[in-house]
Amino acid sequence: VLVLCTKTHKKQERKQKTKKDNSSKTERTHTERDKQMNGHELDTLDGRVPLCPEGTVIKGRWRVAYQIGMGAFGEIYVARNVSTQERVAIKVEVADEKKQALRAEVAILRRLQGCPYVCQFISCGRQNNINFLVMELLGENLSDLRKRQPRGAFSMATVCRLGCEMVEALRAVHELGVLHRDV
Repeated sequence: VLVLCTKTHKKQERKQKTKKDNSSKTERTHTERDKQMNGHELDTLDGRVPLCPEGTVIKGRWRVAYQIGMGAFGEIYVARNVSTQERVAIKVEVADEKKQALRAEVAILRRLQGCPYVCQFISCGRQNNINFLVMELLGENLSDLRKRQPRGAFSMATVCRLGCEMVEALRAVHELGVLHRDV
């Protein structure tokens, strides 16, 4: 038991050291971003410094309007094509992170083009220290739509219709050889 406790204690010490290291790395990243913002509004959905503040122009083609989502590896924004005014979604991640998920997402999205349940791929690339993916902007977030319903819930008919469409979308994606692990 003593050996087990010692090993557990050492694991906890390593975890705490890792947390401390990651915390200082995050502070450093935020400080670097602060320097890059040059007075832009520093505001995201969770209060962190945005990777692409409002007004940022990506590759001279898309102007960022506002953030609509975020995840473990990146942030998603609504943007407009500066020449056509078409609204698009842009997903971004820091290019120098150890775990870069966007490259894999781009490869999968390209593979799934033509599937009726998948948004249209528009472009991808890198600008400064940001990797980006530009894609078709779809409709509203289902969670937001649900919250606006009477009693904050969809009707049973709507839930069934949505469920059937989601299952059909997963089936279509599986037929193209892609397994979605985050449903």
